[in-house]
Amino acid sequence: METMILGKRYEIIEKIGEGGMAIVYKAKCRLLNRYVAVKILRTEYTGDEEFVRRFQAEAQSAKLSHSNIVPIYDVGSENGVHYIVMEYVEGLTLKEYIKKNGRLKWKDAVNIAAQISSALDHAHKNGIIHRDIKPQNIIITHNNVAKVTDFGIAKFANGATITLHDKTMGSVHYFSPEQARGTLCDAKSDIYSLGIVLYEMLTNMLPFNGDMPVTIALKQIQEEAKPVIEIYNDIPIGLNDIVIKAMKKNPNERYESAAKMFEDLVRVLKQPYAQFLGRVNENDDQKTVVRIPIINVQANPSDAQVGNFKSGDINGMNKIKTTEKKLKKWMYIIIGMIAFIVLAIVIVLVTTYNQQPKTSTKDEVTIKNYVGKKYEEVRSELTSYSILSNSTDEYNETYEKGLVISQDTPEGQILKANEFSSITFTVSLGTNKITIPNVNGKSKVEAKAELEALGLVVSELEEFNDLAIGLVTRTEPTVNAKVSIGDEVKIYISMGKKIVRVTIPDLESKTLKEVTQILDSKKLTIGKMYPVPEQGVDVTALVSSQKPLPNTQLNEGESVDIYFNNYVDSNNRTIYTEKIDWDNMDGMADVFKLSIKVKYSDTQAEEYIIQDLQLVKKDIKPYYFQIAVPVNGSTSYDVYIDGALYKKNARNNGGY
Repeated sequence: METMILGKRYEIIEKIGEGGMAIVYKAKCRLLNRYVAVKILRTEYTGDEEFVRRFQAEAQSAKLSHSNIVPIYDVGSENGVHYIVMEYVEGLTLKEYIKKNGRLKWKDAVNIAAQISSALDHAHKNGIIHRDIKPQNIIITHNNVAKVTDFGIAKFANGATITLHDKTMGSVHYFSPEQARGTLCDAKSDIYSLGIVLYEMLTNMLPFNGDMPVTIALKQIQEEAKPVIEIYNDIPIGLNDIVIKAMKKNPNERYESAAKMFEDLVRVLKQPYAQFLGRVNENDDQKTVVRIPIINVQANPSDAQVGNFKSGDINGMNKIKTTEKKLKKWMYIIIGMIAFIVLAIVIVLVTTYNQQPKTSTKDEVTIKNYVGKKYEEVRSELTSYSILSNSTDEYNETYEKGLVISQDTPEGQILKANEFSSITFTVSLGTNKITIPNVNGKSKVEAKAELEALGLVVSELEEFNDLAIGLVTRTEPTVNAKVSIGDEVKIYISMGKKIVRVTIPDLESKTLKEVTQILDSKKLTIGKMYPVPEQGVDVTALVSSQKPLPNTQLNEGESVDIYFNNYVDSNNRTIYTEKIDWDNMDGMADVFKLSIKVKYSDTQAEEYIIQDLQLVKKDIKPYYFQIAVPVNGSTSYDVYIDGALYKKNARNNGGY
């Protein structure tokens, strides 16, 4: 299988996973020069129409496009081999992640669950129900981005449930009760399974276990899971509520949608102790209900049947009447006490008002310009003249919170005092400007939660970027920009690095200088050189071969290896290439002067082949240069950095 090529482009490299129905391989797409994952239906099932139909159904999820869903690139069938090509995601399954790290910190678990719920919301809105949500089908990348995969037993919301020869699908540990009963599943079945996944992340335990699948299935139907907060008391009550609500046995009591669950998961990050249970209807306001206590009288059942009273019942009725009289007496006492308290309060308020000093005794009041003054002080002043103050609030960039912005009665107008005239003021709520935080490099869920917590409306766009897929690359407006509450902020989500293919030119018989110019124009670089001519020196050596070969393709930024011919110069000396690795350069300047002095064995002459070259950077290494060596002799050379001896070496013709 390792040498198989599917669709004339997907070169199978190695097996990376397997399930009951298919085997997953890492492969290389020769057309786009990228790694992909290829899922191949097991050979023993290729003749089974139901298996093939189920396998092909997974390909229908190719229409899903979401940063938390592993995308499907291609689908094919060749020589009886059915395959699906997907994004190759490096990371661990959530099951492996939990096994490696143990129970997760609650905020990390919420972040992962929010990403999964966002993916499910996208799938559900496109009419696809996953039906097999479990940690084994969630991949966690190195950047903690969750990716939902394996829609192999998914169904369309408007289609019939897919069955497989009456065999159990998915994993019974994560089944919803309706799946365990074999009844119709909908989007709320995925929400139940996500609740169990969240339960496992928070506790490193499964809520229901048993020796046989049927035992676990019965528990899914009949038993309630132990609340996570009773297992670990560091879990917030709000998060405990979310788990309970997602795992309700009755689908009507679960979250209405994955989007609603996503909203509560985001909210619990900001308000860990918010409560999400205990409401009969989430859309109804809770009202206080006053209940009158009822006195219960125990009657003899046999007497009730004949419809008459026994002699002892008269005494019972008398006791009831006595109790009623006592209640009425206490009611009158309580009403009298309340009336007395209200009267006392009224007297105190009237007395206090009459004792307030009046700032003016005039019958007429000339209205001032109150703009910029504290509203409470203005209201107090006008109240002393029996002039009423009304106010409306609005945000303002000029006046601080609580200051008057405008008044409906102009300065200089005269009002009658003590006739309860009124003025309406507009009062500042202060600025509603906020600063855009730096969310670059964060996951989409984290960035969105942070921005929405500031009162901003978030929209999402995608773009190619060197950052990992699913991370925020930038925002519009940019970081530290000032915006108003309610403004829209665009977050750009990375789609990964854009791959641009380049055709490699023919470099044969070109000099190093020519090669450099040609590859630069193609946005390619020089890789290894054999032997490697000195950089920046005019060399007559010509390219004899290259790797990869001409007219093949590479991605922009990749390199081409060059092979040069050795040659003998006019002085009967062989040209060799030497290199310096710039070891032990701590404390040295980033750019320095370089000098190289050589001495030839045939003439004992010394000369500088490089002197005071000032464009050398220590981070570009190794550094290559050429020396001439007598055919039957040797050449020694000394390397100087900023005038100080750095290295001594020599080369014999044919070796060191």
